[in-house]
Parts: sequence; C-alpha cells; structure tokens
Amino acid sequence: MSLPAIGQVLRVRKGPETPEYYQSRLVETGERHLFIDIPLHASDRTALDPAGQDVWVEYHGRDGALRRFRTQVLELVYLPSPVWRIVRPKPDDIAREQRREFVRVDTDIDVKLTVRLESGVQHVTVRAHDISGGGLSVWLPRTMVLHPGMTVEAQFILPNPEYPVHARCTVIRVGDRNERGMALASMKFEDLKESVRQRIIQYTFWRQLRLR
Repeated sequence: MSLPAIGQVLRVRKGPETPEYYQSRLVETGERHLFIDIPLHASDRTALDPAGQDVWVEYHGRDGALRRFRTQVLELVYLPSPVWRIVRPKPDDIAREQRREFVRVDTDIDVKLTVRLESGVQHVTVRAHDISGGGLSVWLPRTMVLHPGMTVEAQFILPNPEYPVHARCTVIRVGDRNERGMALASMKFEDLKESVRQRIIQYTFWRQLRLR
C-alpha cells in the first residue's frame, strides 16, 4: 500500500475510533521515518501534544479510498520549521477502508450549467467553489435558481493537463444568498464514468499540492 505524497493533507487521531482529529501534512520521507507538520485541531487550531504516544494517521489514496496506519511519534525536529518525526509504516501496516471518501479542494474553474425548466433550457456559466471526486459546489448568480433534487448538466475543463468533463449532477443543497446575491449550491455527480472520476481525483491531488 503506497504512502501519501509529499505535501498531502493528513488527519491524525489519538485513537482509531476517536471522532476528533488534527490536520497535518506530509513534509518529508526517509527510509525509516516520516516527517509531518505539527497536527492542529480541525476547529480550534490547537496543537496535538505528542508525548511519545502512538497515533493513527489517515489519508486518501488516488482511488478516493481512505487509508490509515498506526505509528509512534518519536520527537520534534526542525527542517527548519518544527515537524514531527514518526515511524514510517511498512506497506502491509497500511489499511485500506472499503468506503470511499473524496478529497475536496478549493477551486476557481468556470463551470457551464445547463438546466431544463418548464419555461425552457437555461445555460449559465458560473464559478466553482470546490470540487471532489464525488461532486462540486458552485456560486449561483441571481439569474439562476436551483433547488435540492434538481438535475443539472455541468461542463468544465480541468487544468494540468486540460481535460474536458461533462457530468450529470443532482443538486444536494443551496445556501442563502450573500450580500452580492450569490448562493452556494452543492451538487453530486451521477453515473460518472470511473475514468472521468479518476481524472477529477488526480486534479484534486494536484490542486492540493499547489495550495500548500
């Protein structure tokens, strides 16, 4: 089982079933050790105290599946920023969860939405807010009103390298309008080809590293 990529986001937990987690990133790898950013709590940004304890590290593989391994925190070192030095797991020590969770990353790609209404077909180009292998969210102008359960066609181009995507989506939720009249709509991909989903997942990894 492969390790996460340098710069990839990690989740660190005190126990395998502990609900709260701390966010970190893989900074560097060695033959026997890994070096990760000091984990910070996801909500209040407080640092996790290592104290030589065992912790569980989680990350997403390129197939979207969740992976985790148990490791020991050895010490705090400086590279030159302070990082944790932890024991590098053996490939067989990395467990793959059956369920798939997709990494969601901020993005600013343009998305052409097509929705079929009783009054006709509406086409609007909007700006995406974030995307994952499971769906995306976009900013809706006043001229477009969507409701949960509606079906929308989305077309966009992924960069690095350029790859066109045409996906059917179901609207999951629509937020309130902000002061600029924009509403955030979350949509789920439906019947997406696995090859297309893999391209989107590859983009989220590339985008994640770019936003380090």
